[in-house]
Amino acid sequence: MFVLRLPTAPIRADRAPPERLDDVDPPPVTFDCPAGLAGKRVLLLDDEVDTRALLSFLLESCECTVMAASTADEARALLQSGSFDVLLSDVGMPGEDGYAFIQSVRKLPAEQGGRIPALALTAYARPEDRTHALRYGFTAHLAKPIHAQEFLVVVAHLAGAFS
Repeated sequence: MFVLRLPTAPIRADRAPPERLDDVDPPPVTFDCPAGLAGKRVLLLDDEVDTRALLSFLLESCECTVMAASTADEARALLQSGSFDVLLSDVGMPGEDGYAFIQSVRKLPAEQGGRIPALALTAYARPEDRTHALRYGFTAHLAKPIHAQEFLVVVAHLAGAFS
């Protein structure tokens, strides 16, 4: 038989617990914009409104121009109508997923975006998931939840900000 004794932390009487979780301030999101990221044009594809908003906010805070799409068809139309430095795509989406989308992009001529550096954004974080994304045509893979600083550095690298 094992007996485990842990010290207890005293309850602080000088601070009342919040009445609601909404009353608790979230920790601030802090990040530094990588040099050379300003002015880059980014195409973002994600079916989740909140994710699109957060990633757009991060990129726009670093002075990127962001065009966001919620479906593969929207993203493909944007890609063919404009010039972008990098493509960011969720993998797990209803309808056409990110793997099918990137395969269709890679079939395009280079002048229509067929060779654009592309980042797979996914909740699938195993090494085999990364390998799968790269085999399908993504240039890099980043697991969700996204960490702001890492995300910005990867995007900057793919967009050629460090070259």
